Amino acid sequence: MTLVSAPPGFGKTTLIQDWIAGIDRRAAWLTLDEGDNDPGRFIRYLIAALSQADERLGRALPDLAPAAPLKSC
Repeated sequence: MTLVSAPPGFGKTTLIQDWIAGIDRRAAWLTLDEGDNDPGRFIRYLIAALSQADERLGRALPDLAPAAPLKSC
């Protein structure tokens, strides 16, 4: 896991996109903001991100939080 934290406009997205493009692995991307300070929402978003890297993960992970709509970024 890699955590990148910086103010808006400092190139976080560009840095991570370039890094992911240079590795020969699947990657999951999870962007968080202040509104995501809820454990249930965090788990749902984490599972959704991991499912993008490997769809088997989404099927294998239990439903750890009540269902609620995910907001699209």
